[in-house]
Amino acid sequence: MAFSRPPTLLLIYKDFTYVISEFTRGKTFKFSWVVREVLFAVLLMGCLVVARRYSRNLRLMFDLQLKAFGAVEKGDYDRFVPLVSNDEFSVIAEQTKKMIVGLREREKIKKAFGKYLDPQVAVAVLNTEEDANLGGRQVEVAIMFTDLRNFTPLSARCSPQETVRVLNDYFTIGGLCHTPPRWCG
Repeated sequence: MAFSRPPTLLLIYKDFTYVISEFTRGKTFKFSWVVREVLFAVLLMGCLVVARRYSRNLRLMFDLQLKAFGAVEKGDYDRFVPLVSNDEFSVIAEQTKKMIVGLREREKIKKAFGKYLDPQVAVAVLNTEEDANLGGRQVEVAIMFTDLRNFTPLSARCSPQETVRVLNDYFTIGGLCHTPPRWCG
């Protein structure tokens, strides 16, 4: 509000000098002109205050949006833009929230696929523009059958976690887990 004091003081000074000069000349003083001028100055100052507050709110909303987008760009899908108003920015914030939730779900699916498939295959599946073709497609595949002696009694004795650990060790030690890059999976 400090920016509005000098113009107000100048207007008051001008009005008082005008009133005094008219009084010393003996002319009739038109008080309505002074009132109009002061009202105009007050209205102008009010408009400037409203414009300044509105611009500060705009800057705040843009900063919140940019911080949320920056967090999403870094992979932080837990950051949302708060809904602080009921205008266009709330619509943008709501759509941004939906986008972040969608990206979070996509990342979750990608990680789940990555546990069971080659990461390149998971990315290819997620990036496919067309719907999944339930009719299938013809591709060349390689199937490996392996037999572990006494695996059934072993799996009956072990917990599921231990069984998976044994299988992972078997595939890793045997080099069977290596996937040729040509086949991607």
